[in-house]
Amino acid sequence: MKLVLVTAQRSGEVAEMRWNEIDWDNKIWTIPASRAKNEQEHCLPLSGIALELLQEAKKHTGDSSYVFPSTSDLPMRRAPIGRAVKRHHREWNLDRFTPHDLRRTARTKLAEIGVSDIVAERVLNHKQQGVQAIYNRHRYLEEMREALELWGKALLKIVNEEDCDGDKWRQILRELKSGGSMMPISQ
Repeated sequence: MKLVLVTAQRSGEVAEMRWNEIDWDNKIWTIPASRAKNEQEHCLPLSGIALELLQEAKKHTGDSSYVFPSTSDLPMRRAPIGRAVKRHHREWNLDRFTPHDLRRTARTKLAEIGVSDIVAERVLNHKQQGVQAIYNRHRYLEEMREALELWGKALLKIVNEEDCDGDKWRQILRELKSGGSMMPISQ
C-alpha cells in the first residue's frame, strides 16, 4: 500500500510489479502496456522514498521475479490488498476506505503542492484526451520526477508531524509508517 501512495499508481499495477520493470540506474519503473489499465506503456520516475521501499522489499522477496510475490511465487493480487484495508479501516476511524483512495489522495495533494494538472495526470498514467493526446508527445519524465520528489517530501512532513488535528489521512499515513507487516516509510 505504501508504494501505491508514494507512486500514485493503481494497486493492481503495484501488486504485480516485477523486478525487471525497474531500471535502477535511471530510477524508472516501466509498467508494460499489457498491465496498464489504459493499455499504454508507462515510464514512471521513482522518488527516493519509492526506491527505499523497493530496496526494503528486495530483502523479503528472495529470488522471485515479483516485487510482491505470493506464497506460490506468483504476483500478489489486488484482492488481498483490499481485504487488508477492510480489516484495518475501523482502526483508522474511517467509514469506508479502499486502496484507490490513496491514489486519489496523491492526486489531490499533488495539486495542493503546485504540480500542474498535466504532470499530475501523467504521473497517474491517465490517458490524454482530445488535441492534447494528438499533438503533445512530450513524456514529462523530468517533470514527473520533480513532482514525485515533492510528493515524497510532503508525505514525510505529514508523517512526522506531531499533531494529527483529526485529519484522517494523516492517521492512515502514521499507520502505514509504523504498520505491522508493511514496510516503514523512512524518516
